Amino acid sequence: ALAGTDVATVNGATVAIDVKSGEVILNDVVKFIKKDIEACNGIIHVIDTVLIPPSETSETPTSKLTKMPKFCSKTIVEVAADAGSFVLLGRGLSLTGLNDTLSTEGPFTVFAPTDTAFNALPAGTLDALVADPDALADILTYHVLSGKVSSSEVVALAGTDVATVNGATVAIDVKSGEVILNDVVKFIKKDIEACNG
Repeated sequence: ALAGTDVATVNGATVAIDVKSGEVILNDVVKFIKKDIEACNGIIHVIDTVLIPPSETSETPTSKLTKMPKFCSKTIVEVAADAGSFVLLGRGLSLTGLNDTLSTEGPFTVFAPTDTAFNALPAGTLDALVADPDALADILTYHVLSGKVSSSEVVALAGTDVATVNGATVAIDVKSGEVILNDVVKFIKKDIEACNG
């Protein structure tokens, strides 16, 4: 009877309830493992994922953490790790906890700097960022867009400033057929697919 509705929880946030193929689904991805466990003061339904309430103060993806659906093959974090050229990005994501965020449903678009790009930073910059996870998180979230944006969609955004998940904007342009970010950053490879972006 509650399918298709949002139901308030004790903390005040709501949970979306739906039924798909006879299964109860919460917030589009969370499934019941066991249901109707009776207790003297209520009932328990066992679910396969921790529900994280949305944050009123944050618009970042961490306010919407949900486990990836079981059909998801490789997340952005896993695809980057498999590539072998994003070791420093992977370390940064781990240090800041963003690896958890980028392993969630998303979808996200990542402008992923290679190890070569990180090593090209001025001397001492990388060490300073590693020592300051908050500053590192600001920089890394500046490389992430909410939503899945293909390279052809990026080209269509030429001449605009697009908001990143950290709130700042990145300038997108196309020169001689190449996408350029902030007048200097070039795409090396594009449209690397992951199940969440």
